[in-house]
Amino acid sequence: RHEVPVRPGTTLYLLTDGVTDQMGAATRRLFGRRRLRRELEARLDRPVADQVRELQALLAAYRGDEIKRDDIAMLAIQPIADPPHPAPRA
Repeated sequence: RHEVPVRPGTTLYLLTDGVTDQMGAATRRLFGRRRLRRELEARLDRPVADQVRELQALLAAYRGDEIKRDDIAMLAIQPIADPPHPAPRA
């Protein structure tokens, strides 16, 4: 069990190694952790749904005609602040 304290606005990414281990058709190199990190950091100002869509498209373009080597799954979570609690009724 792991507990990770996060503040509202922080984005957490959970992914399988199939994302970083995908071979690129043109480069014949793995997508890799550094490339993934660079691409995630370049999209931090966008909504999470847009980030995921753009990364899916980027990975598909990178893969090209290369077959998927492994399962590819990615989940992005962005906690929001708790809404203010209404004042108790008398």
